[in-house]
Amino acid sequence: VQISQVVLNLIKNASEAIGKDGGEIQLRTGESTADVCPMPCDLCVANVKKGNFESSERACERKTIAGVYFEVSDDGIGMDADTIKKIFDPFFTTKFTGRGLGLAAVQGIVRSHGGSILIDSEVGSHT
Repeated sequence: VQISQVVLNLIKNASEAIGKDGGEIQLRTGESTADVCPMPCDLCVANVKKGNFESSERACERKTIAGVYFEVSDDGIGMDADTIKKIFDPFFTTKFTGRGLGLAAVQGIVRSHGGSILIDSEVGSHT
């Protein structure tokens, strides 16, 4: 149920980003592995994206785990760097109507499952 909520929130945001004129939303899924630190902390978070591992350079005892990823992308309006920094803040929204809770909830659910979120966005192009 929680993962379904994550996917639905991300697709809803993508739909709002492409607007009334329409556009394309893609959902990709797959299996992946990640080299992770067993101690969860902001300085040592495993980022899984299409089988590639990226992390801070903090030294810790790492282990390789199997997992899955899903990616939601759209050809909507994109986001600038300032917006990306705030999108997981509770009550932050770029919409006239909205409470700004969707992505904060997404982040909480993903973290509770030991996951992470990567964002690739360009203003006027894609997210």
